[in-house]
Amino acid sequence: MYSDRMAGRAGEDRPVQSSGTPAPGGAGPRRVTLPVLQVIDLLLAEPGRDDWFALEVCRRTRLGSGTVAQILFRLQEWGWVTSRWEDATEAHRRGRPRRRFYQLTGLGASEACQVLRQRFPGVPRWASAGDPA
Repeated sequence: MYSDRMAGRAGEDRPVQSSGTPAPGGAGPRRVTLPVLQVIDLLLAEPGRDDWFALEVCRRTRLGSGTVAQILFRLQEWGWVTSRWEDATEAHRRGRPRRRFYQLTGLGASEACQVLRQRFPGVPRWASAGDPA
């Protein structure tokens, strides 16, 4: 049975930022699960890429489509990703339905790096991720 708790909508909990402080305007992660970490790690691997689509995220993370769809929806609610629909003509030319493309935002990259650094301190891969060169 699907419940609000399973969807990450705990009744009276106020959303918190990755730092654990209440998020302004009620936006931001309440908790960051392992599947969310997998998706943000993938998006951070190519932060400028603007054509991530759900099925590719599923393939690369080995997560189910329902899980990935909910994560991408949540990331978009937080302002961590933006989305756009692929041009229908191009998709039809390729013989498939059009895709919804996602791109990591500057805020998303910064917050995702902060979450990864907090959850995995000392991992060189994320130690300076998002820092200016």
